[in-house]
Amino acid sequence: NVQRVRARVQNKGHFVDPSIVVRRYHKSMQQIIEVAPKVKALYLFDNSEAHYKRIASLRKAGARDEQNIILNAPLPMWSKQIINDLINQKIPNHETAQVIEEAREGKNMTKIDRIQSH
Repeated sequence: NVQRVRARVQNKGHFVDPSIVVRRYHKSMQQIIEVAPKVKALYLFDNSEAHYKRIASLRKAGARDEQNIILNAPLPMWSKQIINDLINQKIPNHETAQVIEEAREGKNMTKIDRIQSH
């Protein structure tokens, strides 16, 4: 995000202090964790390049609010912690850990795992 602001300034865009960018980043990551239990669907996008890309989808469905997790590998470095936090927040289990590990390894595939919420 800081690099995007620098590039924007070079193109005569407005400046935002790097400390504000960092603070907003951490605040938005915390807000994702807080809102996740309250929504039926949550999508994470990587907009660090010219074309944004959906990197993760979390959806609840069914009478028991089963959670579907879809990861689009390879995951950008910044996303790994927030995805771990989202998964561990509600559904800490071995199958989910395997999905994350495969995404970390950069396997170029979409993984879908259906897991019970607590």
